[in-house]
Amino acid sequence: MIWGLLLISSSFFAPGLSGKLKGGGFDGANSEAERVQDLMSGEFGLSPATLTVVFTGEGIPARSEEFQKAQENALAGVRKLDNVRQVASYAGSNDPRFISEDGKKSYAVVTSDVSIDATRNVVEAVRSKVRSDELETYVTGAPAVYQDLEEASNEDVKDAEKYAFPFAVIILIFAFGTLVAAGVPVLIGGASVLTALAALYFVAGFYDMSVFTLTLSTMLGLGLGIDYALFFVSRFREELEHYPPVEAVPRTVATAGRSIFFSGTAVLIGLSGLLFFPFMFMRSIGVAGVVVVFVSVLAALTLLPALLGVLGPRINRLAIRRRRGGAGTAFWSRSAEIVMRRPLAVILLAAAILGILLFPVGHMKVGIPEATVLPQKYESRAGDDILKRNFDYSALNPMEIVANLDDDPLSARGLSDTRELGEGIGGADGVSRVESVYTIGEAAAEDYAGG
Repeated sequence: MIWGLLLISSSFFAPGLSGKLKGGGFDGANSEAERVQDLMSGEFGLSPATLTVVFTGEGIPARSEEFQKAQENALAGVRKLDNVRQVASYAGSNDPRFISEDGKKSYAVVTSDVSIDATRNVVEAVRSKVRSDELETYVTGAPAVYQDLEEASNEDVKDAEKYAFPFAVIILIFAFGTLVAAGVPVLIGGASVLTALAALYFVAGFYDMSVFTLTLSTMLGLGLGIDYALFFVSRFREELEHYPPVEAVPRTVATAGRSIFFSGTAVLIGLSGLLFFPFMFMRSIGVAGVVVVFVSVLAALTLLPALLGVLGPRINRLAIRRRRGGAGTAFWSRSAEIVMRRPLAVILLAAAILGILLFPVGHMKVGIPEATVLPQKYESRAGDDILKRNFDYSALNPMEIVANLDDDPLSARGLSDTRELGEGIGGADGVSRVESVYTIGEAAAEDYAGG
């Protein structure tokens, strides 16, 4: 009765979890990069939540009046949005960097006044306003990428439900030989996922959770739920051969149930270590892992025994093959005998296989998720690809440095210190250009002298 009410209520809250999850979460608490972002936002009014809108026109030169008029018309609605602070484009600056190398594409930079974790509505609003009949538009940038990652995660969950469940059923039918026994672990896995997602819905109401927790929770909950139930059901069927259901269930809980409890506790303790990471992304995975493991163990030790008590011998109904018995005749018995006869050879073979599987780890490249992790069908990925192929991509992702000066930055001494700092940074490997208040003033002075 309790689990029935819990599952019914969970079905109302679990679907709303995706709307409460956030992108980003890769900046460490009080890290240097985060402090710079806070200064840029608080002191200079520049938010890291920047979107880039890419414009392409079939056969229309980007510098032409037709192209620029269509682009500005598309951006007119964006400029009126409440959370948009500034829109920079070629029409307003004549900066050649806004035009592609082939002269056929252009882009605009949209700066909002909200944090990168709260840009869901901004991205949706910009995408709805910026459409053009004359030009193709692509909204990209970190906020758009994170939103598309959320959509991709939702699609992954649907694919998991579409393919993983049937595949799991086939494996379980092969393992148990009866349709009823095979269906019980899938039912427990589904119940674990549904309940865990509903629990995370409430957790996300007061604790920041990453968009990646949705996929993790579904896969982990399904895997643990089926694994624990498979172990439990196998033991229950063995006990049924010697005891009635009223005795078989307690004996199964005392044996398989105890193993499930300690196994789940060990996994839960291991995942709880992620709670101490300074990154929201890692902490939210730790929270999701703890919740999912707890719910999976709870379902295996309460819902599953109750279900098996109701089914009793009917757990063996709808058999598709006859159960085999006899020591030494089963495949696993023969495998165990081989291992016991040649333990050293098996250890060396297993170590060699693990070594081969671990070899790619040494060449693994890790980093913060960006547009390239998305399939090309997503708008943010398509726009990012255009920017990389046709523009100075590094200019769109600059490294920002905030310096504390002894004098007014616009004074002669302040400008001199800024120039020296810029020259020092410009000499570093990989730095192509340094822009500062000094270089901007110098360029303005040259334009004035030339005029």
